[in-house]
Amino acid sequence: MFKRSALLAVLVATAAFAAPAKGKVVSVKDRTVVVKTEGALASWVKKGIQVKINHKINGKITAVEGVTVTLSSPKANELKDGEEVTFDKSLAAAGC
Repeated sequence: MFKRSALLAVLVATAAFAAPAKGKVVSVKDRTVVVKTEGALASWVKKGIQVKINHKINGKITAVEGVTVTLSSPKANELKDGEEVTFDKSLAAAGC
């Protein structure tokens, strides 16, 4: 039981300390947001990862092409073209 708790704590800590990605919204259409990121992408930015956009909107990475990341979210319409955004790995991605 202790090993399981320790592993869970490590996973949560890793997710919590992963550097968020920053960028600017290029387009919003239906449930899809396209973001052009600043600089090199963090290693965790991969297709299929659950993310939290601006610390409030749940989303999922659906494509990564160079510095352009496509996200899917039911609340995509809350974001506007040109808006600065951050997104980071959701705790759901860490198995919580």
